[in-house]
Amino acid sequence: LGMEVGYNAFRALLGLHQQFGVINEQHVAALTHDTQVLIWPSPLCPEDPCYQKVLQWVREGGRLLVTGDLSRNGDRQPTRRTRLEELCGVRFVEQLSTPPFRNAAKVQAVTDGATTLELSPCQRVQPTTGQVRLAAPDGTPVLIENRVGLGTVTFCTDPIETGAAEQVVPLLTWLYAKALAPVPSAATQPRLTSDLHLCRQPLASGGEFSVVYNTNLPPGAVTAAMPAGTFTVQARVAARYPGLAVSSGEGKLVAVGASGEAAVDGKPLLQGEAQVICLALDRENLAQSSAVLLCPFSTGRTQLQSARQWRSPVMVVGDLQDGKWRTFEVRRGLSSVQLDEDLKTCLLLICEEPE
Repeated sequence: LGMEVGYNAFRALLGLHQQFGVINEQHVAALTHDTQVLIWPSPLCPEDPCYQKVLQWVREGGRLLVTGDLSRNGDRQPTRRTRLEELCGVRFVEQLSTPPFRNAAKVQAVTDGATTLELSPCQRVQPTTGQVRLAAPDGTPVLIENRVGLGTVTFCTDPIETGAAEQVVPLLTWLYAKALAPVPSAATQPRLTSDLHLCRQPLASGGEFSVVYNTNLPPGAVTAAMPAGTFTVQARVAARYPGLAVSSGEGKLVAVGASGEAAVDGKPLLQGEAQVICLALDRENLAQSSAVLLCPFSTGRTQLQSARQWRSPVMVVGDLQDGKWRTFEVRRGLSSVQLDEDLKTCLLLICEEPE
């Protein structure tokens, strides 16, 4: 459940092309007011120290969006309902569905302007200090806004993130867009679609790190173009996977990650279907590098398409153990590799045999 909540929240935020970070409940003490909006997706049963820190952060001027419920203890018993009034400005009236799951069978058509949304409140609440911004046809509050100290809390009584992705991601996109306004979205390349999120990060060394994330649901993949310095990397990116490209301060393309296939400025670099990242350990361009590290993340076939004039290339299969390299086997040549369940957990170093 926790993973699906995260996946659904991430997909909605990425679809909005928002730059965001992630913090877990054990580290909320690190929250600062550089955070423009904090989204707390269907927390259900946060521990008391975590709740108190978030409450303090809001009182000092933070903006919070919370969905579903946060009034339960570690046994999922409703022993913390005072939190609803203290933070969300509402009083509990009636349980409408069994937490933590969203009850898709009890959906109500809620109208927000010209938009009709199928929402399913998990509890009926009555506003105390909160203002109802959106209600179901039967009067059940769905979206409440509450002032807490210097900050603002938006509370949605539907634990949207716990539902099936194909049903709830459009709802989350609507909700998060409301909560994030007027936070600006990240600039994106015109050739990317709303399902692809591109992040470009300059490096202290002078290079650039580009990541594109495919927010679509499996199965399937798309081909995305990523800029990295003066290079353009065309990479196959599977659903719910990233692709990446890294250039160095010296103007070299030193890393590429893809779901099987990748090309650099139209010239093939990787072939196959396995999810891999390749790194140039000698900091030369990947296509000419004499020391390429392949890092697999799935089973399947992979092959490096090198433009280098090799003398006696080998593939060294190994891993790092206690900070030291350990060789398991050595394979000669640059033929394709079929990654099985064992081999995908190893590192593959392509280099000249004497090295």
